This record gives sequence, structure tokens and C-alpha cells, in this order.
Amino acid sequence: MPATFVSEKDIAAVTLRALNDPGAIRSEIRIAQNKITQNEMIDLWRRVSGRSPRILQQSADELEAMIAVAPGLGLLRAFWIRGETALETATPEAGALYPELTFETIESAYVAMAGAKGQQRQG
Repeated sequence: MPATFVSEKDIAAVTLRALNDPGAIRSEIRIAQNKITQNEMIDLWRRVSGRSPRILQQSADELEAMIAVAPGLGLLRAFWIRGETALETATPEAGALYPELTFETIESAYVAMAGAKGQQRQG
């Protein structure tokens, strides 16, 4: 089941654009540009970084136990256990509302992370 990931930069850009849009008053706007599954994320990281992440398989019960200790991880339950996403709703999508905006891709974020990790090792 894919989930949507959004950069803080993109949230800020859409928020600023919506603040100047009279049609966006009291509206919810969905940013659904980066749809990806866990396996696709792992494959993309391998391709971009040349490294393989350590994968630890966990049952739904183990994940629930982690969430009980750290409630902020509740999104994990929504995405990876229940398959809940906001990918397809009646809420307007930011890319359709504001086509002039460009959104960061997961691949570009991974390239930046892989580069930063390589620079840390060299320094």
C-alpha cells in the first residue's frame, strides 16, 4: 500500500500560496505528489545510495508495542498496518490547484541524504 511523503519545504510553499488564494480560505489542501510503498522506498534508496538498509521485519503486534511507547509513531499504524492514506480523497490536490509549484521528489531527497552521509564520512 503506498503512502504519501511531503517535504517541509513543499508544505511551506503550498501554505504560502494558499494564504494568497481567496478560494483556499477554510479549505484543506492535499499534497500527494510522492506516492511510494515501503519496498519502493527501499529499492530507491539502494539505487540512489549504493547501500542496502538493514531491514528488520516486525509483526503488527510488535509495531503496536512500539507505538504504545512512542505515540508519535501512530502514523506507522495508519500507513503500514491499516493501509490508510490520504491519496485519493475529495480534498483538492496542491499540484492541481497550483501547477506553478514544483515539489521535491523522494529521489531528490534521497540523493541529498546519500550525499550528506558520504560527506560526513570523508570529514
